[in-house]
Amino acid sequence: MVITLGGLGTIAAVLLVGVFLLVVALPLFRPASIDLKQTIPFTLAEKKLLASGLDDSGSLAWFCNTDQISVIELQSGKELLSRSTKDCGLEQASAICCLPNKLHAAVGFQGGEIRTGRLGLETFFVPKSDIPKPAKKLQVGEAVTVGDAVYLQASNEITKRIELVTDLSEHVSTSLKNSIIDVDLSLVSSGSCFVALDDQGNIRVEKLSSRRNLLTDELVVTATGSTTKVGGKNPDFRFIQMSGLGDQLFAFSSSGAFKRFVIRNVDSPELMEQGTLFDPDGIVTHVARLYGGSSFVLADTSGKVRILFTSRGTNKPAQDGLVTQIVATFTPEKYKRKKRSATCAISTSPRSRLFAVASEDGVIRLLQATTQSSIATIDSSKQSALTQKPQVLLIGSRDNRLVAYDGKNIATWNVDAGYPEVSFRALFGKLWYENYPSREYAWETTGHESFEPKFSLVPLVFGTIKATIYSMLFATPIALLAAIYMSQFMSAPSKSRIKPVIEMMASLPSVVLGFIAGLIMAPLIENSAMFFISSIFTVPLVLLVGAFLWQLWPPGLRSRVSAWRFPVVLVVAIPLGVLLGSIVAKPIELLLFGGDFFAWLNGRGGSGWGGWVLALFPLSSIFAAFLISRFISPWLRLRSVHWGHWRTVSVALCLCFVGFILSCVLAT
Repeated sequence: MVITLGGLGTIAAVLLVGVFLLVVALPLFRPASIDLKQTIPFTLAEKKLLASGLDDSGSLAWFCNTDQISVIELQSGKELLSRSTKDCGLEQASAICCLPNKLHAAVGFQGGEIRTGRLGLETFFVPKSDIPKPAKKLQVGEAVTVGDAVYLQASNEITKRIELVTDLSEHVSTSLKNSIIDVDLSLVSSGSCFVALDDQGNIRVEKLSSRRNLLTDELVVTATGSTTKVGGKNPDFRFIQMSGLGDQLFAFSSSGAFKRFVIRNVDSPELMEQGTLFDPDGIVTHVARLYGGSSFVLADTSGKVRILFTSRGTNKPAQDGLVTQIVATFTPEKYKRKKRSATCAISTSPRSRLFAVASEDGVIRLLQATTQSSIATIDSSKQSALTQKPQVLLIGSRDNRLVAYDGKNIATWNVDAGYPEVSFRALFGKLWYENYPSREYAWETTGHESFEPKFSLVPLVFGTIKATIYSMLFATPIALLAAIYMSQFMSAPSKSRIKPVIEMMASLPSVVLGFIAGLIMAPLIENSAMFFISSIFTVPLVLLVGAFLWQLWPPGLRSRVSAWRFPVVLVVAIPLGVLLGSIVAKPIELLLFGGDFFAWLNGRGGSGWGGWVLALFPLSSIFAAFLISRFISPWLRLRSVHWGHWRTVSVALCLCFVGFILSCVLAT
C-alpha cells in the first residue's frame, strides 16, 4: 500500500511539474494587443518637420519644425511648452538626428554647418519637498507647466519634472558648403561620431572627442574627419546611416543603390562595397537604423520594407571580408493588403527589434525584424483615429506606446507586444540573426549580453541527444566490463565495499551530478579540453600496453611482485598515459580540428571529419576487436602451440598495436 501511494504521488508530482511549466510557457505565445487610447486634435504650422520624440513615460510628445519646438500632452492635446528654433540655435536647420533615450543629437543646417548636442525631453524624479505648489494637486496622469519645466504626476507617489533640452555644442563643422539633407550620429568610446550628406552628394565624416582642462576647467573639443564625394554630377544619394559602433558608413540612393565605407580611420574612409542591392518597385522613401546598430530598414513607395546588414559570407565578400545582404522583405501582399500603398512614416524601437511602418492608406504595421513577422496591423482610418496619411510614428521607450500624427490629429495606442521574439518558427526554425552569415539554429541564455534573443530549441534538443550518444559510447563498455568484473572476478570483501558506493552514486539525481560537473569540472576541462580528450584514449592504451609488458615477466617473478601491480598502475601507468595525452594533444588538435578545437565547435574552422573520427573510434575499436578475435586469434592459437612464453606475449602485444591501427583506419 505504501509503495503504491508513493508511486502515485511521484506520478502526480511529475504531472504537476508539467502543468506548472505549461502555465509558465503559454503566455509566451500570447498574441500582441493594441488598443486605441485617444485621438486629440493638433496642428503644427505647415513647415518642414525635422524631428520628434516622446518622454520616458510616453505621456508627452515633442515636435520640431523649422520655426519652433512644441511639447504636447498626449492625454489632452494641450501645448505645455513652446520654444523658437531661433532661441535654440536651430534656425536654418535642415536635418536632425536624435538618438532615442539618450538625448544626443546631430543637426545639419542649410549652409552646410553641422553641430552636435542634446535635444529632447529629460526626466527627473522630484522629492515631495521640492514639488511646486501648482503641481501638488495634480491627478495621476495630469501635467502642468511651471516655469520652463513640465511636472507630471506619474503615480500617487511619483512626480516627474520634464525639461525640454536644446543644448548645442560650440563646435561647428563647416567643411560642407551646401544644404545638409541627412545626418546620422553614433556614440563611440572616445566621444561621438557623425556623418552628414549634402544635396551635392558630399559626405562629411567627423569624430569628436572632448576632455576637460584641469587648470581652467574648460571643455576642449578635438575634431578629426574628412570629406568624401559619394555621387556624380547628378547625385541620387539621399540617405546616410552609420553603424552603432561608428565603424561603417552607408549611403543609399532613392533607386536602391548603395555604397559602404569603413570609417574606423575617419581621416581616410575606405570604400568597401557599392552597387544595387535590389531593384525597387518604387522610390526609396525612408531609411532607419534598428536596435542593435548594424541592421537598417529601407521602405519604398511600393509598400515593401526590407532589412539589410553586413556579415561575413562567401558570396563575393569585400576586402574586409564582409558582404551587405538583404535578409528580410515585408510585402503588402503578405499581410492581405488589397493594394500597394507608399510608405510615409517609419519608427524603430529604442529597446528591441520592433519597428512600425505606416503607409499612405492609413495602415500601420508593427513588425519584428528577427522573426520577420507582423505583430499587429492597425487601420487608423477605420478606427477614426487619423483622417490623413500619417506623417510621424513614435514608439515608446518601453514598447508600450505607439503615437501617430497626420498633420491634424495625434492618435495614441496602448501596446502590449507580448513576446514577439518567441514563436514556433523561432523555436524550431532557422532565423537570420544580425551579423550572422546565414540562417541558423541558435540559442543563447537570457543572461547573455546579446541585444537579440535567441530561443531555438533545436541546438538544445540535438545537443542533449549528441551528449547522450557520445557519453554512452564511452560509458557503456566501461559499465559492462566493470559489472562483469565485479560479478565474476572481484573478491567478496572488495565487492562489499564498492557495491554500496556505486548504489549510492546511482541514487544521486543526474541533475545534481551534472550541476556539480558544470560548476567544478567544466571550467577546468575548458582550459585544457584537447588534453582531456586525448587522455581518454591514451590512458587506456598505456594500461593495455602495460598489461602486456607485465605478462613478459617470468611467471615466478610476477607472482613475487604481484602485490605491487596496483601501486605501479597508479604511480607509473596512469601518469604515463596522462603525459602521453599532453604530448599528443596538440598534434591531434591540428590533425582533426585545424589547430583550434573551440573554433571547430563554433563552426569557424575545420570540417566534420575530426568529429566523426572521435565519435566512431569506440565503435571502430569494438569492430576491430571482433575481427581480430574472429579471424586472427583462432589462426594464432593453432600456430602458437609450441611457442615460448616471451614470443607468445610479444605477438599478442603486436596484435594489440595492429588492433589500435585498425581502429584508427576504420574510424577515418
